[in-house]
Amino acid sequence: MERNFFEMLKRRWDKGCFTCVGLDTDFPKIPEFIRKKYESVKGKGIAELGIDEVIFEFNRAIIDATHEFLCAYKPNSAFYEAEDIEGLIGLKKTIAYIRENYPDIPIILDAKRTDIGNTNKGYVKSAFDINQADAITVNPYFGKEALTPFLERKDKGIIVLCRTSNPGAAEFQDLIVESETGKVPLYQKVAYNVYNDWNENSNCCLVVGATYPGELTQVRQIAPDMPILLPGIGAQKGDVKKTVKAGVDENGQGIIVNSARGIIFASSKEDFKEAAKREAYKLNFLINYYREREQIVDKIFSDTKAIITDSHIVYTKGQHGSAYVNKDAIYPYTGFTSHLCQFIAEYYKYYPIDAVVAPAIGGVVLTQWAASHLSIGKESDVLALYAEKITDENNKEVFIIKRGQDKYIAGKNILILEDVITTGGSIEEVIKVVKKLDGNVVGAAILCNRNPNNVTAKSLEIPELFALKEVPLEAFEPDDCPLCKENIPINTDVGKGREFLAQKQKTG
Repeated sequence: MERNFFEMLKRRWDKGCFTCVGLDTDFPKIPEFIRKKYESVKGKGIAELGIDEVIFEFNRAIIDATHEFLCAYKPNSAFYEAEDIEGLIGLKKTIAYIRENYPDIPIILDAKRTDIGNTNKGYVKSAFDINQADAITVNPYFGKEALTPFLERKDKGIIVLCRTSNPGAAEFQDLIVESETGKVPLYQKVAYNVYNDWNENSNCCLVVGATYPGELTQVRQIAPDMPILLPGIGAQKGDVKKTVKAGVDENGQGIIVNSARGIIFASSKEDFKEAAKREAYKLNFLINYYREREQIVDKIFSDTKAIITDSHIVYTKGQHGSAYVNKDAIYPYTGFTSHLCQFIAEYYKYYPIDAVVAPAIGGVVLTQWAASHLSIGKESDVLALYAEKITDENNKEVFIIKRGQDKYIAGKNILILEDVITTGGSIEEVIKVVKKLDGNVVGAAILCNRNPNNVTAKSLEIPELFALKEVPLEAFEPDDCPLCKENIPINTDVGKGREFLAQKQKTG
């Protein structure tokens, strides 16, 4: 069957697959238990596996684990060339395996080739005819004329570097040059030329680093319907939400979101296949969440009037602000609550979760629905537990897990749930309680994070934090509150306004 890169890519997009796994198979980073099959007998002529076979064994495991979530694989030729002829044999075996076993997934050779025309003919033959790649990354520095041998291959993807993900990209790519649209940065000139001049065979794409969402927005405006390869997610810390929002075309497609180290080296232990599958799935889930599912969450919040604005709210920790996320407005609607918890369960689908724990009272509702969705397809139920707030002997409010539920914590994998985070105090306390009971916190999920810049997985000292909504809202200490200074009445229907006023009246 004839392979056309763009037709294959579109079919994968139509299936909801937008993740590209970069097979940056750095030999020293391959898990030791695979690599030692070569290294333990290196130089003795009795190796169980050669370098090429070690590379292929690792790649094959990654491919088998991740294929269902992907729109492409992208082996980087540098890592294979670094291992001499055996590395290149490993590359050929890898590409052949994908073509034979997953023929619907296109292969991008990340080689960044370009030279004068005659030399490029050799590169074209190597990439497309010998290695059997469906697309290749190229450098635009030599211009269209030099790249003609690539551009003439109508069935192949010619992916042109535009705004790369590395920190030093601005040195040349941001230089101001003359263009048909006026004076613009060089990367915009590249995007304009590729889209308007080089793409005669409709086989061009662009590379824009996910680490630069602002520049990505500009490129998408210049090339509204051209596929864009987006490296920089994962180890390079590109923001998935910003990348998706800036990168999708008018159909909500058009993106090839690449992650390499963050997926293939997610674990160096014998669970590396499961870890790779989990990370590939999670990235593709997030892409689709920000493409379309977040709109469902927005509608639920809107329809239930769960977000209040233009008011004067007193928050749980005593700060004041003009907006409020009223999660209690959602809970009476069981369908809405179930739907929100289903998204949480889907995010954590490939995590080994034994129980869900949340602070009472609202968290009890969330644990029931989330645990129910997480239990689907599993041999045993995921348990729904909760932490209660009590007053200890020092007259301090603390969380505790009791009523016999504490016996389900030790040695178990626990997901923490919370409805709304402002300072993160409550969820932090629940995490500490679970850890004190020897539970393993695999992550946390919340309906709405009001403080996403400060309350993170890192700040909470947990591996994962997933928020259905991030709504940064200003909060002020009472003495600095501009709403108080303007004598705007305090809302006593939601939040802690009633308690604040009572305390204020009591203290005079």
